[in-house]
Amino acid sequence: TGGKAHLVQVGDILDRGEEERPCIDLLLRLRADAAKAGGAVHLLLGNHEIMNVDLDFRYVTSRHAWEGWQRREREGGTMRPEDREAGAELSMVLREMGWPLLTMDRVEAFRPGGHVTMEALAQTSVAVVIGDNVFVHGGLKLEHAEYGLERINWETRAWLVEGSTMAQFQHKPDILESIDAPIWNRQYSVPSPKEESLDELEQVLRKLRARRMIMGHTPQLKGINAVFSKHGYEAWRCDTGMSRAMMAGPVEVLELLKDGTVRIITPKGVVPSAERSPERVGGFVDVCDVGSGLCTPVPEELLQLQVLKEEREEA
Repeated sequence: TGGKAHLVQVGDILDRGEEERPCIDLLLRLRADAAKAGGAVHLLLGNHEIMNVDLDFRYVTSRHAWEGWQRREREGGTMRPEDREAGAELSMVLREMGWPLLTMDRVEAFRPGGHVTMEALAQTSVAVVIGDNVFVHGGLKLEHAEYGLERINWETRAWLVEGSTMAQFQHKPDILESIDAPIWNRQYSVPSPKEESLDELEQVLRKLRARRMIMGHTPQLKGINAVFSKHGYEAWRCDTGMSRAMMAGPVEVLELLKDGTVRIITPKGVVPSAERSPERVGGFVDVCDVGSGLCTPVPEELLQLQVLKEEREEA
Protein backbone atom coordinates (compact mmCIF):
# COMPACT_ATOMS: atom_id res chain seq x y z
CA THR A 1 0.00 0.00 0.00
CA GLY A 2 2.80 2.41 0.87
CA GLY A 3 4.75 1.77 -2.31
CA LYS A 4 8.07 3.59 -2.22
CA ALA A 5 7.18 5.62 0.89
CA HIS A 6 9.26 5.51 4.06
CA LEU A 7 7.61 4.89 7.43
CA VAL A 8 9.49 5.91 10.59
CA GLN A 9 8.50 4.70 14.05
CA VAL A 10 10.35 6.88 16.56
CA GLY A 11 10.64 4.40 19.44
CA ASP A 12 8.97 3.36 22.70
CA ILE A 13 7.11 0.32 21.46
CA LEU A 14 7.87 -1.34 24.79
CA ASP A 15 6.30 -0.71 28.20
CA ARG A 16 3.00 0.13 26.55
CA GLY A 17 0.63 -2.58 27.71
CA GLU A 18 0.06 -6.21 26.81
CA GLU A 19 0.38 -5.98 23.01
CA GLU A 20 4.10 -5.28 22.74
CA ARG A 21 5.03 -8.43 20.85
CA PRO A 22 2.17 -8.17 18.33
CA CYS A 23 3.27 -4.57 17.70
CA ILE A 24 6.86 -5.66 17.13
CA ASP A 25 5.76 -8.50 14.85
CA LEU A 26 3.56 -6.13 12.84
CA LEU A 27 6.35 -3.60 12.34
CA LEU A 28 8.83 -6.29 11.30
CA ARG A 29 6.32 -7.68 8.82
CA LEU A 30 5.65 -4.20 7.44
CA ARG A 31 9.39 -3.64 7.07
CA ALA A 32 9.77 -6.81 5.01
CA ASP A 33 6.73 -5.96 2.86
CA ALA A 34 7.91 -2.37 2.33
CA ALA A 35 11.32 -3.53 1.13
CA LYS A 36 9.66 -5.75 -1.49
CA ALA A 37 7.62 -2.76 -2.72
CA GLY A 38 10.63 -0.44 -2.97
CA GLY A 39 9.87 1.45 0.25
CA ALA A 40 11.24 1.19 3.77
CA VAL A 41 10.22 0.99 7.42
CA HIS A 42 12.69 2.52 9.86
CA LEU A 43 12.42 1.55 13.54
CA LEU A 44 14.16 3.73 16.11
CA LEU A 45 15.25 2.90 19.63
CA GLY A 46 13.48 4.76 22.41
CA ASN A 47 14.52 5.02 26.03
CA HIS A 48 12.10 2.21 26.92
CA GLU A 49 13.75 -0.22 24.50
CA ILE A 50 17.15 0.60 25.99
CA MET A 51 15.77 0.29 29.52
CA ASN A 52 14.51 -3.21 28.76
CA VAL A 53 17.89 -4.24 27.39
CA ASP A 54 19.37 -2.81 30.61
CA LEU A 55 16.90 -5.06 32.49
CA ASP A 56 15.19 -1.96 33.90
CA PHE A 57 11.63 -3.25 34.02
CA ARG A 58 10.09 -0.59 36.27
CA TYR A 59 7.70 0.46 33.52
CA VAL A 60 6.45 -2.94 32.43
CA THR A 61 2.79 -1.99 32.57
CA SER A 62 0.99 -5.27 33.08
CA ARG A 63 1.43 -8.67 34.70
CA HIS A 64 0.71 -10.22 31.31
CA ALA A 65 3.54 -8.21 29.73
CA TRP A 66 5.97 -10.67 31.32
CA GLU A 67 4.46 -13.48 29.25
CA GLY A 68 4.70 -14.42 25.60
CA TRP A 69 8.42 -13.75 25.09
CA GLN A 70 9.55 -17.37 24.65
CA ARG A 71 11.77 -18.27 21.77
CA ARG A 72 9.77 -19.19 18.71
CA GLU A 73 11.49 -22.61 18.62
CA ARG A 74 10.20 -23.34 22.13
CA GLU A 75 6.67 -22.39 21.11
CA GLY A 76 6.90 -24.91 18.28
CA GLY A 77 7.91 -27.68 20.65
CA THR A 78 11.65 -27.75 19.90
CA MET A 79 14.52 -26.07 21.68
CA ARG A 80 18.18 -26.07 20.71
CA PRO A 81 20.59 -27.54 23.32
CA GLU A 82 22.53 -24.28 23.54
CA ASP A 83 19.30 -22.40 24.26
CA ARG A 84 18.44 -24.88 26.99
CA GLU A 85 21.88 -24.42 28.58
CA ALA A 86 21.63 -20.63 28.37
CA GLY A 87 18.17 -20.76 29.93
CA ALA A 88 19.41 -22.89 32.83
CA GLU A 89 22.31 -20.49 33.43
CA LEU A 90 20.01 -17.49 33.31
CA SER A 91 17.57 -19.15 35.72
CA MET A 92 20.39 -19.66 38.21
CA VAL A 93 21.59 -16.06 37.88
CA LEU A 94 18.07 -14.69 38.43
CA ARG A 95 17.66 -16.81 41.56
CA GLU A 96 20.99 -15.52 42.90
CA MET A 97 19.86 -11.95 42.23
CA GLY A 98 16.54 -12.56 43.98
CA TRP A 99 14.47 -11.99 40.84
CA PRO A 100 11.23 -13.98 40.46
CA LEU A 101 11.32 -16.60 37.71
CA LEU A 102 8.29 -14.81 36.23
CA THR A 103 10.80 -12.36 34.74
CA MET A 104 12.92 -15.01 33.04
CA ASP A 105 11.33 -15.01 29.57
CA ARG A 106 11.48 -11.23 29.29
CA VAL A 107 15.08 -11.09 30.54
CA GLU A 108 16.08 -13.82 28.08
CA ALA A 109 14.31 -11.99 25.26
CA PHE A 110 15.75 -8.49 25.81
CA ARG A 111 19.23 -8.94 27.28
CA PRO A 112 22.11 -8.12 24.90
CA GLY A 113 22.17 -11.05 22.51
CA GLY A 114 18.64 -12.07 23.51
CA HIS A 115 16.42 -13.47 20.80
CA VAL A 116 14.02 -10.49 20.58
CA THR A 117 16.92 -8.06 20.84
CA MET A 118 18.64 -9.86 17.95
CA GLU A 119 15.47 -10.27 15.90
CA ALA A 120 14.13 -6.75 16.36
CA LEU A 121 16.11 -4.19 18.38
CA ALA A 122 19.52 -4.88 16.84
CA GLN A 123 17.98 -4.12 13.44
CA THR A 124 16.97 -0.61 14.50
CA SER A 125 18.77 2.74 14.78
CA VAL A 126 19.22 5.48 17.35
CA ALA A 127 18.85 8.14 14.66
CA VAL A 128 18.38 8.21 10.91
CA VAL A 129 18.55 10.88 8.20
CA ILE A 130 16.11 10.67 5.28
CA GLY A 131 16.41 13.51 2.79
CA ASP A 132 16.52 16.74 4.78
CA ASN A 133 14.81 15.15 7.80
CA VAL A 134 16.49 13.77 10.93
CA PHE A 135 14.55 11.28 13.03
CA VAL A 136 15.44 10.46 16.65
CA HIS A 137 13.53 9.44 19.76
CA GLY A 138 14.51 12.23 22.16
CA GLY A 139 16.72 14.79 20.46
CA LEU A 140 20.23 15.28 19.09
CA LYS A 141 22.78 17.64 20.53
CA LEU A 142 25.70 19.06 18.57
CA GLU A 143 28.09 16.62 20.26
CA HIS A 144 26.00 13.74 18.87
CA ALA A 145 26.13 15.12 15.34
CA GLU A 146 29.88 15.64 15.62
CA TYR A 147 30.35 12.12 17.02
CA GLY A 148 28.52 10.79 13.98
CA LEU A 149 25.11 9.16 13.68
CA GLU A 150 26.48 6.12 11.84
CA ARG A 151 29.00 5.61 14.63
CA ILE A 152 26.29 5.89 17.30
CA ASN A 153 24.10 3.39 15.45
CA TRP A 154 26.97 0.95 14.88
CA GLU A 155 28.18 1.04 18.50
CA THR A 156 24.63 0.58 19.80
CA ARG A 157 23.99 -2.41 17.53
CA ALA A 158 27.30 -3.96 18.58
CA TRP A 159 26.22 -3.71 22.22
CA LEU A 160 22.79 -5.17 21.51
CA VAL A 161 24.20 -8.29 19.86
CA GLU A 162 27.24 -8.58 22.06
CA GLY A 163 26.68 -11.67 24.15
CA SER A 164 24.77 -13.72 26.62
CA THR A 165 26.56 -13.41 29.95
CA MET A 166 25.54 -11.06 32.75
CA ALA A 167 29.01 -9.47 32.78
CA GLN A 168 28.51 -8.24 29.23
CA PHE A 169 25.41 -6.23 30.12
CA GLN A 170 27.69 -3.34 31.09
CA HIS A 171 29.07 -2.59 27.63
CA LYS A 172 26.54 0.05 26.65
CA PRO A 173 27.98 2.88 24.51
CA ASP A 174 29.01 5.95 26.51
CA ILE A 175 26.91 8.15 24.21
CA LEU A 176 23.77 6.53 25.69
CA GLU A 177 24.98 6.91 29.28
CA SER A 178 23.93 10.52 29.68
CA ILE A 179 20.88 12.47 30.75
CA ASP A 180 21.17 14.26 27.40
CA ALA A 181 21.53 11.07 25.35
CA PRO A 182 19.61 10.95 22.05
CA ILE A 183 17.04 8.68 23.70
CA TRP A 184 16.57 10.94 26.78
CA ASN A 185 16.99 14.53 25.57
CA ARG A 186 13.88 16.72 25.91
CA GLN A 187 15.35 20.15 25.20
CA TYR A 188 13.42 20.60 21.96
CA SER A 189 10.17 19.05 23.17
CA VAL A 190 9.11 21.43 25.91
CA PRO A 191 6.37 23.88 24.84
CA SER A 192 8.78 26.82 24.53
CA PRO A 193 12.40 25.65 24.12
CA LYS A 194 15.11 27.98 25.38
CA GLU A 195 16.74 30.22 22.81
CA GLU A 196 20.07 28.44 23.27
CA SER A 197 18.33 25.13 22.53
CA LEU A 198 16.96 26.48 19.26
CA ASP A 199 20.43 27.78 18.43
CA GLU A 200 21.78 24.28 19.03
CA LEU A 201 18.99 22.84 16.88
CA GLU A 202 20.24 24.99 14.01
CA GLN A 203 23.84 23.89 14.58
CA VAL A 204 22.86 20.22 14.63
CA LEU A 205 20.74 20.43 11.49
CA ARG A 206 23.36 22.40 9.61
CA LYS A 207 25.97 19.80 10.57
CA LEU A 208 23.69 17.03 9.29
CA ARG A 209 22.62 19.05 6.23
CA ALA A 210 19.00 18.77 7.24
CA ARG A 211 16.07 21.13 7.70
CA ARG A 212 14.02 19.52 10.43
CA MET A 213 14.33 17.15 13.39
CA ILE A 214 11.44 14.79 14.12
CA MET A 215 11.19 13.23 17.59
CA GLY A 216 8.93 11.48 20.07
CA HIS A 217 9.63 10.85 23.79
CA THR A 218 7.71 13.78 25.31
CA PRO A 219 3.89 13.54 25.08
CA GLN A 220 2.24 16.55 23.46
CA LEU A 221 -1.19 17.18 24.95
CA LYS A 222 -2.51 18.97 21.87
CA GLY A 223 -1.13 16.59 19.28
CA ILE A 224 1.79 16.76 16.86
CA ASN A 225 3.29 20.24 16.69
CA ALA A 226 6.45 22.13 15.81
CA VAL A 227 8.69 24.88 17.04
CA PHE A 228 10.90 26.86 14.66
CA SER A 229 14.28 28.51 15.08
CA LYS A 230 14.89 32.08 14.01
CA HIS A 231 16.35 30.88 10.70
CA GLY A 232 13.49 28.53 9.95
CA TYR A 233 14.88 25.20 11.13
CA GLU A 234 12.15 22.96 12.51
CA ALA A 235 11.67 20.65 15.50
CA TRP A 236 8.61 18.44 15.15
CA ARG A 237 7.32 16.81 18.35
CA CYS A 238 5.28 13.72 17.46
CA ASP A 239 4.54 11.84 20.68
CA THR A 240 0.79 12.18 21.21
CA GLY A 241 0.59 9.53 23.94
CA MET A 242 -1.81 7.61 21.70
CA SER A 243 -1.26 4.25 23.42
CA ARG A 244 -4.07 3.14 25.70
CA ALA A 245 -1.37 2.25 28.21
CA MET A 246 -0.28 5.91 28.24
CA MET A 247 -2.96 8.58 27.95
CA ALA A 248 -4.96 7.40 24.91
CA GLY A 249 -4.03 10.63 23.16
CA PRO A 250 -4.93 11.61 19.62
CA VAL A 251 -4.04 9.21 16.81
CA GLU A 252 -1.94 11.32 14.45
CA VAL A 253 0.82 10.87 11.88
CA LEU A 254 3.29 13.40 10.54
CA GLU A 255 3.52 13.29 6.74
CA LEU A 256 6.53 14.72 4.90
CA LEU A 257 6.20 15.03 1.12
CA LYS A 258 8.99 15.27 -1.42
CA ASP A 259 8.00 18.81 -2.37
CA GLY A 260 8.65 19.97 1.22
CA THR A 261 5.00 19.97 2.31
CA VAL A 262 4.49 18.97 5.93
CA ARG A 263 1.09 18.03 7.27
CA ILE A 264 -0.57 16.03 10.03
CA ILE A 265 -2.90 13.17 9.20
CA THR A 266 -5.70 12.63 11.72
CA PRO A 267 -8.88 10.51 11.75
CA LYS A 268 -10.82 13.72 11.02
CA GLY A 269 -8.70 14.75 8.06
CA VAL A 270 -5.44 16.45 7.14
CA VAL A 271 -4.16 19.39 9.21
CA PRO A 272 -1.76 21.88 7.54
CA SER A 273 1.53 22.33 9.39
CA ALA A 274 0.90 26.07 9.79
CA GLU A 275 -1.86 25.27 12.27
CA ARG A 276 0.42 23.32 14.57
CA SER A 277 3.09 25.70 15.75
CA PRO A 278 2.91 26.64 19.47
CA GLU A 279 2.48 30.29 18.59
CA ARG A 280 -0.64 29.51 16.56
CA VAL A 281 -2.17 26.92 18.88
CA GLY A 282 -1.25 28.52 22.20
CA GLY A 283 -1.66 27.23 25.72
CA PHE A 284 0.72 24.32 25.41
CA VAL A 285 1.30 22.50 28.70
CA ASP A 286 4.56 20.80 29.63
CA VAL A 287 3.35 17.37 30.72
CA CYS A 288 6.69 16.74 32.42
CA ASP A 289 6.11 19.64 34.82
CA VAL A 290 2.53 18.98 35.89
CA GLY A 291 3.01 15.73 37.80
CA SER A 292 1.20 13.73 35.13
CA GLY A 293 3.50 10.72 35.42
CA LEU A 294 3.64 10.56 31.63
CA CYS A 295 7.34 11.43 31.34
CA THR A 296 9.71 8.65 32.33
CA PRO A 297 12.44 10.20 34.52
CA VAL A 298 16.08 9.63 33.68
CA PRO A 299 17.40 6.65 35.69
CA GLU A 300 19.15 7.60 38.93
CA GLU A 301 22.44 6.05 37.80
CA LEU A 302 22.58 8.43 34.80
CA LEU A 303 21.99 11.39 37.10
CA GLN A 304 24.86 10.20 39.28
CA LEU A 305 27.11 9.85 36.23
CA GLN A 306 26.23 13.42 35.26
CA VAL A 307 27.21 14.69 38.71
CA LEU A 308 30.55 12.84 38.50
CA LYS A 309 31.15 14.26 35.03
CA GLU A 310 30.51 17.81 36.21
CA GLU A 311 32.75 17.33 39.22
CA ARG A 312 35.61 16.10 36.99
CA GLU A 313 35.15 19.09 34.68
CA GLU A 314 35.28 21.52 37.62
CA ALA A 315 38.42 19.84 38.93
